[in-house]
Amino acid sequence: MIKNILSVLLILLLGVSLGYTSPIQGKEDKGMILQLIGFEHYGVRMMLKNTTSAPVKFVNDPSFYVADMQIIDTQGHRFLPFDIRSIKDAAFNLTIASYKELKPGEEMVLWEGKFYPLGVKDHLYGFHCGPLSWEWLNNPALGASPGGALPPGAYKLKMTFENRFNTAHDKTGAIVTVPGVWVGEKSSNELDIDLK
Repeated sequence: MIKNILSVLLILLLGVSLGYTSPIQGKEDKGMILQLIGFEHYGVRMMLKNTTSAPVKFVNDPSFYVADMQIIDTQGHRFLPFDIRSIKDAAFNLTIASYKELKPGEEMVLWEGKFYPLGVKDHLYGFHCGPLSWEWLNNPALGASPGGALPPGAYKLKMTFENRFNTAHDKTGAIVTVPGVWVGEKSSNELDIDLK
């Protein structure tokens, strides 16, 4: 038994030292780019671009996006979002029409949002981006629980986006594999925002 445990540990150590990873974990397609772009009046746009030489498909239904936005202040404190999808009854019924094709070189906006003043005495800011929001005023410690409003200051934003799905219900209700689907995870650039 000890010999078996040592064999497993040796395999794990060799796997880690040689850089082996699971085919699913940490998989990033080099041909897709996720980018956060700032625009006037504290706007933020999340873009996905196909840099491959072939068309790719992915789920184009925000209800099924596996995405996370990190908003981090200068002290390293992360402000967690409230995700409206957590209170919705989401039926799992992707159809072939739920997929969008991106041609080579094509890009599209996944989510877009703006920071905006909440009009309260502490000059707090709210933010919506897709189903994610930061605007609650009743948090005892701002940002300590999901959805907290943001005080003025400098922040770094970063987004992750993952497409996990490559199947759909066809017209008969049968589950089919959709050809040409990109399955993977991307991380965006960091975007600096200074709320004054």
